[in-house]
Amino acid sequence: MNITLSAPEETVRLVRSWAEGNHTSLNRFIREKLEEKARDIQAERDRKAEEFEAFFRTLPPVKMPPGWKFDREEANYRDMKCLHDPDPERGRP
Repeated sequence: MNITLSAPEETVRLVRSWAEGNHTSLNRFIREKLEEKARDIQAERDRKAEEFEAFFRTLPPVKMPPGWKFDREEANYRDMKCLHDPDPERGRP
């Protein structure tokens, strides 16, 4: 993919000069820095995903009564007392 980049002229001159002294180009230098940053971002995402999965592996399994089904009304119920006050008609824990 091609991109257009704006940078201060003196910065470009300085880095281009450094790149030439290190047998590379300004384009290659910028591409390598972008790739390095992309790898860092992906590694951080992978680490966070692993932490998330590891946390859920530590939780005990949830056991619901036979025949129990989650419904839309219940999913949108916002009253916190529902967590402590079972619904006797539905047999909820």
